[in-house]
Amino acid sequence: MNTFLFVVVLATLALLLFVLIAQKRNDSRGGFVERPRPRAPLNERQQAMYHRLVQTLPDLVVLPQVSFGALLTARTRAARSGFGRKIADFVICDRNFEVVAVVGLDEKAGRKERALREAHDALLVDAGYRVLRYARVPDVGRVEADFDPSLATPRLQLGPRFLEAMALERPAFKASTHQWHPSKARRRRRERARELPADQPSNAR
Repeated sequence: MNTFLFVVVLATLALLLFVLIAQKRNDSRGGFVERPRPRAPLNERQQAMYHRLVQTLPDLVVLPQVSFGALLTARTRAARSGFGRKIADFVICDRNFEVVAVVGLDEKAGRKERALREAHDALLVDAGYRVLRYARVPDVGRVEADFDPSLATPRLQLGPRFLEAMALERPAFKASTHQWHPSKARRRRRERARELPADQPSNAR
């Protein structure tokens, strides 16, 4: 009796194992199709980067999530398989869709991911593309300077002669800190106003 039960249990386990193996084979052959689910094409950081590029480069076309297969080509299948599934974060084109630059936005990654990223950038550079990579979403001035230095927002640069002249003309201007102190300036204007003749108008506040 015990032998009979043992044989039945063993046969049942073997049958279950056979069914599981057969189902797994069917799944791998496409017998089971997982229903796809929607997802956002860009995450929050990528969306912010996209809007920054569009805002700063209105005369250029900004394409997000571009396959390397749309940027690179090769004769052999082996070469194409090396880049076909890779994705560029953003591709910047002119109005004729000539590529101006490929832009990457870094995500937090380990050493292995960084090495792969550098290898991907090298593929694009070897093909003649300009690659710009940002650790975070840049400001408008940075993007302007990277794409056309002549469009960069001008920044005040005070040379030594200018600072010396300002210090002589307006003692309240501190050349060491590049700061103008309004209170001291107003006090000096009042002192000068007292020295003016009574019939001469004063600009002191």
